[in-house]
Amino acid sequence: MGYDDGRLSDNPRIDLTTIHQDAHGLAESSVELAVDLLTEVHALDAGAVLEPTLKVRGTTAPPTR
Repeated sequence: MGYDDGRLSDNPRIDLTTIHQDAHGLAESSVELAVDLLTEVHALDAGAVLEPTLKVRGTTAPPTR
């Protein structure tokens, strides 16, 4: 099981099941929160939750019965 869905994860020789995180969304949310904190638009406890996704590839076996 990989993490961060690196570029080598989908290489046909590796075909690694991995967790994908939206790097662009994470960066965008981080900048928005930082600007909000600097301009005091939101309370200090503001936050964001970005849901990761599972990228199932060849290293994941079918369920056993």
